Parts: sequence; C-alpha cells; structure tokens
Amino acid sequence: MNVPEHHSILDRIVSNSNFVLTFVLAALIETSFLIAAFFVGSNIEDKIVSISVLFFGFAVGSIIGTAASPYDSKEDKRFAAYWKAIALFASGYAASKLDGALSAAFSVDALTNLTGLTTFRLLGFSAVLLLTAKVTFACRSYHSD
Repeated sequence: MNVPEHHSILDRIVSNSNFVLTFVLAALIETSFLIAAFFVGSNIEDKIVSISVLFFGFAVGSIIGTAASPYDSKEDKRFAAYWKAIALFASGYAASKLDGALSAAFSVDALTNLTGLTTFRLLGFSAVLLLTAKVTFACRSYHSD
C-alpha cells in the first residue's frame, strides 16, 4: 500500500535549519526587547508606551510579511488592490500630515535631545518590525510550496 507523503508546514520549517535559526534569533531578539521594555523609563506610563510601540512594530511587520508573500494568484490580486489604496493614501493625505512631524523629528534640536527611552523605542520598533516581517514572509513562503 502506497501512502501519500503529507508534509505539514512545521515539517518543512524544521527540516530547514536556516529558517529555524532565523526564527529562534528573531524570537530571542523580540523577547529581549519586550523584557527590556519593563526596565526602561521612569514610570509605568513609559513602560506601557514602550511595550505598545513594540506590539505595533510586531503588527506592522506581520502585515508587511503577509502582503509580501501571497499564497495564490487570487490573494496576490487582492493584495495588489490593497497596496494601491495604501499608496494612494500615503502619497496624499498621510504625506501632508507626516511632513511636519518628520521635519520636527529630524530637526537638529530633536536629534540632539534623543533620550535613551526614545532611542530604545525607535530601535525596538524597527527591529521587531523587520524581524516579524521576515519570519512571517518565510512562514508563508514555506506554506505556499
């Protein structure tokens, strides 16, 4: 009796040591940032904002990783429509609103007054976003094989 071979996504992921290493490193780095968020800042509000920034980075990274790796042509078409709508919004309304905020954020005064808390949040958000996007992309790419 010939039994068809079924490979789950977990089987495929575990069989690829590069992916496992990437996943483990991403999990360690993201967990380190989350733990560190409890120790930065002088009050509970600072800690809550820092943790919220990390979760926002995780959410945005998941969205980017998902959108960059559609499962099939139907999902690819749907994602393309979403990206067009996002690009239209970003090029118009959001760009006009962000211009003032970015100018203020990158002014000489703002850059010379960076605190450890602000730097932590920027680095944490960026690292969590990129790592989550990479792992989400890899998981979805393996699933579509």
